[in-house]
Amino acid sequence: MNRTRSSGGAELRNVGWCVLYVLLPCWGLQATACSGGGSAAQDGPVTDGGGGATTDSSTPPSDYHKAVLGPGVTPADVERFDTASPAAGCSPANIDYPLDRAVMPRNVYPPKIMWTYSAEEGDIYRVRLKRSNAMLDGYFVADASAWRPAGGDFSPLANLNVGQDIVLTVTVLTGGGLCEGAGTTFKTVDAYIAGSVYYWSPPNAKIFRVDVDKGLLVDFMPNAGGCVACHAVTRNGRRLAAFGGYADAVGGYDLTKDLTGDPPPRIFDAASGLGERISAFNGDGTRLLLSVEGGGPLDLYSGTTGAAIKSDILAGDSAADPEWSPDNGTIAYTDSEQSLRVVSAAAADQFGTPILIHEGASSPGGSVDWHPTWSPDSHWLAYQHGAVMKFGSGRSDGLASLWLISPDGRGNV
Repeated sequence: MNRTRSSGGAELRNVGWCVLYVLLPCWGLQATACSGGGSAAQDGPVTDGGGGATTDSSTPPSDYHKAVLGPGVTPADVERFDTASPAAGCSPANIDYPLDRAVMPRNVYPPKIMWTYSAEEGDIYRVRLKRSNAMLDGYFVADASAWRPAGGDFSPLANLNVGQDIVLTVTVLTGGGLCEGAGTTFKTVDAYIAGSVYYWSPPNAKIFRVDVDKGLLVDFMPNAGGCVACHAVTRNGRRLAAFGGYADAVGGYDLTKDLTGDPPPRIFDAASGLGERISAFNGDGTRLLLSVEGGGPLDLYSGTTGAAIKSDILAGDSAADPEWSPDNGTIAYTDSEQSLRVVSAAAADQFGTPILIHEGASSPGGSVDWHPTWSPDSHWLAYQHGAVMKFGSGRSDGLASLWLISPDGRGNV
């Protein structure tokens, strides 16, 4: 019989845990020191490398103000924002992205700012990002609806007064007046993200790599030989396990090698004909867990050769979306009741009795716990909680939220 511990969870709403990078929460960010201060200053317009007029600061790095003028915008247009009065009865632009109160590491690739507004010919937008001692403005004509600042323009703002809100506003100069809403806020925090994110693209039926600090999309395995979908990556980034391709099995790939061949070379086939699709490496990449889509027996394989080691390690318990802790000591998974469980894996290839740490139906907003993900110190689990399972026809319906819980079931953050 499974043992049960007291459950609980602390809900995280409106947070920016890698919203852009859906398959990899932003665990593993390293803290660093930050300093700043002073007052803002600005110089006259110059021409930047992108061909637009800019206003750049020559003051020390603790003060930063830059204005980027898009095509068709003149310095005289910028000056009109300083003299125009509020427009009467206008409906302000709606800011679509970043999400309000999003949180990003300080070295994040500049987010694409998106807005919606029913513009008229001759309207001009001013997109402003502002925090103490730092301000970045972008000016654009009426047909614009998005702006991704250049890395060199966004970085000074992201690295000054780290942790403080960045206020984002979109003001429209329309009919000689200014139409401005309340705006939204997001922040960069004293953390860094590095490495790459691997994600499955359903329209392309293959896995892409995003080098997140560069904002670079890489088609690293263009000829997989069929749909390659469910996958896992070792924590050192050297090996990939993925279902599909030219064999109906979970195969291993060496990410340090060239995988652009047709077909790409595999280093192992871990399962054939067992229906296993979902994979998870242990902390050091020497072991690989496999389970069927939607839940079933949890089987153990070598993470380096793909050789079978032990089947049904949970002795009949159904497991979905298994995740092995970085310290190799614990496996978290969703059980057949869509609740969250953990099982000890401290001994070599020996596993304890599954422990229920959270009942899916015990929290508001749904009855399904899904996709547990470990913090790098193995002390916390982030998981999705909502009304529908990850798999099935309803996978895109309903709302979900992120929760945080310790592996012994305690719910303090």
